[in-house]
Amino acid sequence: MCGEMKIISYQEAKALELKRYFTGKSCKRGHICERLVSSRSCVICSYKQHRERQHQLYRKDPEAALERFRRRYREYREAALERGRKHYWANREAVLERQRQWRRENPEAIRKESRRRNLQIRRALAVVRELGLKL
Repeated sequence: MCGEMKIISYQEAKALELKRYFTGKSCKRGHICERLVSSRSCVICSYKQHRERQHQLYRKDPEAALERFRRRYREYREAALERGRKHYWANREAVLERQRQWRRENPEAIRKESRRRNLQIRRALAVVRELGLKL
């Protein structure tokens, strides 16, 4: 599942100050993947547990959960955008090839988005004309 990974013990990972390590052994739920140094749990189990906690919080108080999401988004938006820019420029050719491949495989989605955008532009131009503004 995780591809070729170097086997490393928890003690080695901790000494190297890594966040994750790979033992090659399955967790108690059968996942063979990296483990977190902080908790020694496998990343799949940790992710599933996190998702379940988030769902419980949302079911308990949807508005508070959405507000937490919005606040976190505002706090980390710029950092996330910067990571995205760095990734793009470090992997530009691969990113562009993935985009080209997606466009080849999804022509109907491209047409649908093009129609939506054209309609939006026509509506905006109608408002400009109605207000008597010049472009």
